[in-house]
Amino acid sequence: MFVSDLALDWFRSYRQVILHFPAGTNVFVGANGQGKTNLLEALNYLAVLASHRIGTDAGLIFREIGDTVRSPATLRAGVIRARVHPGTDLTDPDASGELLEIELLAGRANRAMINRHNVRPRSLLGHLSTVLFAPEDLQLVQGDPATRRTFLDRIAIQLRPTLVGALGEYTKIARQRGAYLKDVAKRRAPIDEIQLSIWDDALVPAAVEVMRERARVIDQLAQFLPSVYARIAGHPAPVGLTYADSVTKTLELSADEQREMYANPELLSSVFRQALAQCHADEARRGVNLVGPHRDELELHLNGLPVKGFASHGESWSYALSLRLAEFSLLRENFADTPVLLLDDVFAELDEQRRAALLWAIDQADQVFITSATGTEIPEALHAAFYRVTLDPETRESSVETLGQGAAPDFLQ
Repeated sequence: MFVSDLALDWFRSYRQVILHFPAGTNVFVGANGQGKTNLLEALNYLAVLASHRIGTDAGLIFREIGDTVRSPATLRAGVIRARVHPGTDLTDPDASGELLEIELLAGRANRAMINRHNVRPRSLLGHLSTVLFAPEDLQLVQGDPATRRTFLDRIAIQLRPTLVGALGEYTKIARQRGAYLKDVAKRRAPIDEIQLSIWDDALVPAAVEVMRERARVIDQLAQFLPSVYARIAGHPAPVGLTYADSVTKTLELSADEQREMYANPELLSSVFRQALAQCHADEARRGVNLVGPHRDELELHLNGLPVKGFASHGESWSYALSLRLAEFSLLRENFADTPVLLLDDVFAELDEQRRAALLWAIDQADQVFITSATGTEIPEALHAAFYRVTLDPETRESSVETLGQGAAPDFLQ
């Protein structure tokens, strides 16, 4: 899979830019804060319909100098357009691929098109597959559980785009159920079991769908993780992933009982309701939802110990990179096509062993996009197309200059 063309209008630091890319490796070079990461963010947004840096679309829209007080409703629309090709188009110079487009409208529903035909934004999912590795990914290991839940969900969404609906439905119902519980706790009122059971019945189907998809992703990641970690660390080590869901924790289920539960959606629904019922009194007292996907955790293990709190800085980096490259292998196997690999200023953070592991992944990909402050840390063996990204200090607009193709880092000297 590869992207031949990318056009941005009013997106991040780009008022307007049109770029053409070859398959293979593309490197964006420029000092920090020039707008390199914004290009990778745009590509990744088309794949997962979310930014890896912020939670709201309003922050993705270009603002002119002095434009700090306008309401979201008065902002221009940010637009991302990309022409995407399957790997089979690599040998067909006349292939047109698919034209994907999304219009980001702050405070309103976004609009999308595929080949100039209007579609729902979620219809874009599955047409472009990406794997993004950035310095922030150290938080996959060291950060809070929400970071790891998002990691799982974005993989699951690429594998099964309809999961977006279940995630949205779960979030909406959990928020409404939580508001009811908060009101009960505030008034110190007795529980209305009928009212709460209505919310339970609404919550369970979406929650079960999300939990089963997460469990499926974890099982598949676990198949690739040991070999990937051994390649990155330079030696094999016991690594493992555990889905520590709140249902299993609440009912104190064994590992065998958990596996049986996920193999049977009806059983999972029944057990989930049992966990909810067991927590009703405590939920009413505390005013929060205590069971559900929003409280689940992906536990990471290395040498029989939790990675968070026990792994060294180097081991944490190796584990974070292993998770991303396991994701890369997982998506490639499921799509029968290779995801576009996005590497955001990571070579400077890695030693030779880990750089070699990244080169292995680059060799597997049809297309790779890399950002670098200087280009000097890019491995010499890498032949790439280079682009220089600069930011005008007066207008705060980024621009991209095509430099050409060559070997790194000699090409930039």
